Amino acid sequence: MMKRISVVLMIVCATLAVVSCQKDFVPDKGLMYGTWVGKDVHYRFDNTYRPYQLFDSTTVQVNGAYWNPAEDVNEDEAIGLVWTLDGADLLVVKQMYMGGKVPNNYTVTALTESSMTWKDDFGNSTTFTKK
Repeated sequence: MMKRISVVLMIVCATLAVVSCQKDFVPDKGLMYGTWVGKDVHYRFDNTYRPYQLFDSTTVQVNGAYWNPAEDVNEDEAIGLVWTLDGADLLVVKQMYMGGKVPNNYTVTALTESSMTWKDDFGNSTTFTKK
């Protein structure tokens, strides 16, 4: 009898562990496309790639942009980025003008046609509105 209870408890614990690791929210990638305005920054997520010119006149392909109007930077001067969405996991890789790349990982926690919220790896939430 004790062995049977142990087996049942192990199955229940394993099931709870698997279920607790699953993410409940899966955003619609189609809603990501467009320009998103946060408190200090703007992001543009495109559905196609375009060339982004580096300092040495070479180009790389990007599918988005990042800029901060508070630093007197407009969309024409934006930093190119490549983004991918896998479930709720958003990877944003900023392509620096000098050639370096800066990856940022986020978890999209809410996404509608007009607003988006994500959390970074430190648990900080940022909310955006669609322009």
